[in-house]
Amino acid sequence: MADEKKRDFAIEMGDLRDHPNRHVPQSRPAPLVSRSNPVLPVISYCASSILMTVTNKYVLGGHFNLPFFLLCVQSVVCVVAIQSCKSSGIITYRDFNNDEARKCMQVYTLLSYASIGANSV
Repeated sequence: MADEKKRDFAIEMGDLRDHPNRHVPQSRPAPLVSRSNPVLPVISYCASSILMTVTNKYVLGGHFNLPFFLLCVQSVVCVVAIQSCKSSGIITYRDFNNDEARKCMQVYTLLSYASIGANSV
């Protein structure tokens, strides 16, 4: 009885190569780092983290009175370095998506308010 009600449906899409609204993805250069070998990204992350920590300790340990300026410079340098690596084909990552950013911003805002409330108690 159940076999009688089960039906298979198929929809033929035709050839999409000739469709005028077909999105043709642009070819990107292959990244130098593959997902199967994560050694280089891990070493790069560790080296940059150690270098940034040592730099912050050295600079802020003296008579430097602009810690937010240092943070701003470090952020700009990181963004420029990552973008230049993407442009040269060394790394790849997804493009910015406004919908995902809006959804993540809601979660981050709630988490930041929760952490502020937990710290004030």
